[in-house]
Amino acid sequence: HGSCSSTACRAMPRGAKPKLYYNPEMSTHTHPWAHVEKRTRASDVYEHLDRAGLLGSVQVLPGHSASDEELRTVHTQRHIDEVGRMTAAARADPTNRELCEPDGPGGVYYSGHADAAARLACGCVIDAAVGVLQDSKNATATRASPGDKARRRAPPAFAIVRPPGHHAGADPTDGHHAEGFCFYNSVAVAAGVVLASGDAQKVAILDWDVHHGNGT
Repeated sequence: HGSCSSTACRAMPRGAKPKLYYNPEMSTHTHPWAHVEKRTRASDVYEHLDRAGLLGSVQVLPGHSASDEELRTVHTQRHIDEVGRMTAAARADPTNRELCEPDGPGGVYYSGHADAAARLACGCVIDAAVGVLQDSKNATATRASPGDKARRRAPPAFAIVRPPGHHAGADPTDGHHAEGFCFYNSVAVAAGVVLASGDAQKVAILDWDVHHGNGT
């Protein structure tokens, strides 16, 4: 909680809070069998921040459910339809493990809420990316004084989301389909949305994983 004297912090609009995107509805996607991708992965992080008293330092926002149009900046409609079809099948037969875990035990799993939860996770990441760019434009337009030529910096944004997305490929063919617990590639879709809107010309993605670059 010390003071901030860096150039980056001085350029941030006074009173601006970082934005934290989180939606508890993401935990509705769950599994009747033991699995490493637990429903509490995101909620545990959020609750820890709450206990630590840090939520008062950020603006908490629920995000939105990603639309087909947004998803199609990266994924094919065939991929989107397949996730929806498998979600409906899992909703109709939730105890059929072979159906719900098409890649075998421990792989990606479907539930009756898979599509909805993945769209929320993706929407949170889209909102984080779009929000920072829009806030940056607004901060730049609102100068501290007529002689202030510095580019104003928007506060950062962070999305606490699950199911994850970075292993999801563009379409349902082998090597590109939903896998690695991922249905929609949230960070790639967020990049696709801001590029399509013209809010950004280039996007850098740091994919930190032993399978870095897979999907994304």
